[in-house]
Amino acid sequence: MIVNSRHLFLIVSLVALTATAHGQVRQRESSWDQEWLRKIRNGQPNADFKIDTLHQFERNKGFSEGLAYVVVKGKWGFINRAGDIIIKPQFDDAGCFRNGLAPVERNGKWGYIDRNGKLVVDFVWDWGFEFYEERALVMLAGRWGYIDASGKEVIKPQFDVAHSFSEGLALVGLRTERTKAIEHYDWGYVDRTGKWIIKQGVDPRYHPAGDFNDGLAHVHILLGYHSTGDVMVEDGYIDKTGKVVMKPVIKGQGTDFYEGLAQIRVSAGGEEWYGFLNRNGQVVIEPKFENAWHFSEGLAQIAQGKKWGFVDKQGTMIIGPQFDAVRYFADGLAAFEVNGKWGFIDKSGRVIINPRFDRAWNYSEGAVLIAVGDQVGYVDKAGNYIWPPSK
Repeated sequence: MIVNSRHLFLIVSLVALTATAHGQVRQRESSWDQEWLRKIRNGQPNADFKIDTLHQFERNKGFSEGLAYVVVKGKWGFINRAGDIIIKPQFDDAGCFRNGLAPVERNGKWGYIDRNGKLVVDFVWDWGFEFYEERALVMLAGRWGYIDASGKEVIKPQFDVAHSFSEGLALVGLRTERTKAIEHYDWGYVDRTGKWIIKQGVDPRYHPAGDFNDGLAHVHILLGYHSTGDVMVEDGYIDKTGKVVMKPVIKGQGTDFYEGLAQIRVSAGGEEWYGFLNRNGQVVIEPKFENAWHFSEGLAQIAQGKKWGFVDKQGTMIIGPQFDAVRYFADGLAAFEVNGKWGFIDKSGRVIINPRFDRAWNYSEGAVLIAVGDQVGYVDKAGNYIWPPSK
């Protein structure tokens, strides 16, 4: 694959954004999410969704640690599983509870509250994300760093781009050059103290493209340079020492590993086909699908004939392609779309909740975020409202 430096930068950017937009299990957040959300809040259109006002809910959905955020008259608060308001709506924005704390925004600054609504970390940050592995990604004056649960700066804001921690490491980048057409970054991974564990220079052997999952991180491996100056890369994987341990056995593009398998995309006959690779670099499900996403709870979303269904890890069709769109399985259920309405199926393909919502996300702790018009609410596994749609 031949790309220029700017395109290589965009590939990395889209890893985070595409995963969020299409329902990948990309729960950990990155600085790319902040840029995306800020554009949404500034009213810039997003072609991926019909209802712009719902985009803020895309970064995390549903209940976490027994609480979920809701919006009432434009203010954000939290409810419990019974639908009772535990923390009254009073914030301009909010994230999910993790590590006992949730990020909240007031007057353009972010802080963190506990499950009683008490402010634990003051409103001093320009942006704040959820805690992962006892570290929260925060921004100050355009730079990203990390804090602990007391609000202490564990890794001072210094990075131009950064991801939340995953398996003990966080992907970070320092901008080394920026022109109208080119952005270069010095990439690598740091540990929870801020120590560089894997560091790449301006002209690296490979270009990090993802977080660590199942002990491996997805990278673009530098093959050389084209006569035009463009770089030639192929996809591969590194271990936590930075060693390239696997390249795809076929020429194609890979993704992060989930449940031991990674989705791959290859080009053949002018078309693109999707399959799956194991950790030994073996193609275990041949690229034969028009589209595919990762595995979750033993099943993966695949598309054939412009319709979506699910396969198991042997590539056996478990739920035949019949839906306009689907999300991954969580809590034993998956959202599906038919004729513009969303409902839920179980792993046998049986419809549990008939399609009646304008949007639906993924179940978490027995409840799911749904949308009716431009209002959002929560329903339980029987389809009963825990919180009726509001905004």
